[in-house]
Amino acid sequence: MNLRSLFYLNAIFLISGSLALILAPAIVLERQGFTTDNPEFLQLGSNSGGLMLCIGLVAWFAARAADSPFRRQVRLAFFILHLTFVLIHTGAWLFNGIALSIVIPVHFIFTLAFGYFQFVKPDAE
Repeated sequence: MNLRSLFYLNAIFLISGSLALILAPAIVLERQGFTTDNPEFLQLGSNSGGLMLCIGLVAWFAARAADSPFRRQVRLAFFILHLTFVLIHTGAWLFNGIALSIVIPVHFIFTLAFGYFQFVKPDAE
């Protein structure tokens, strides 16, 4: 896998998740173990979906861009983003009893992949 493919895969993952949160926040949040009887909580889910959509578009645009210092910074930002998600979701699972889902391993894989391209093969295209 090359960096361009990783950016595209990341974009697809984030955009599909964001569309699910925007279009059906109650279903997504219930599958994560949250109760959805609070309308403000559903609004928070929809807003998170909008944020994820923007981040997914950044990944899509980075995949289409040529190598540059800015693209390398985006690569580092995605490493930090996915590492943060792994830590947050793992902490919620361990300490708050939130249901374990596919989210943790997926973000962990993205963390390893972006870390590989950031620290092991920084000149890879």
